[in-house]
Amino acid sequence: MELTETDLCYKYFAVAMEFDVDGVDVVRKGRFVTLVDMALGIQYAGRRISAGEDASIGFTEHEEVIHFRRGTGDEIVATSSVRSVVAVVDGAELVGAFGMFVRDAYLRLVAECPGLVANPTVRRLV
Repeated sequence: MELTETDLCYKYFAVAMEFDVDGVDVVRKGRFVTLVDMALGIQYAGRRISAGEDASIGFTEHEEVIHFRRGTGDEIVATSSVRSVVAVVDGAELVGAFGMFVRDAYLRLVAECPGLVANPTVRRLV
């Protein structure tokens, strides 16, 4: 059975996620997300930040959106649409962490389900 992008992004591989920037819980512990959807969103946000653009990551499972905006110099300011949190991080460090998350998500997916290595949606994470 071939899993579609919709299946992967909305139905399978729910994981607990947290996102901490310099001690600030941008995404609180215990939030469940679908791994493929989150990895694709983080990958896209990393590309936009690398290109000098602002970025956002939304969550299918709840209403929160995390916004990433240019700060002073190379800083990126992360804010939440539903909580009053502000975190500041070096842009290159953030993009590097995003890349590691996407790589680790891919490796975990294909380790758990080797057939996914041929899936076109999962291949986008490489």
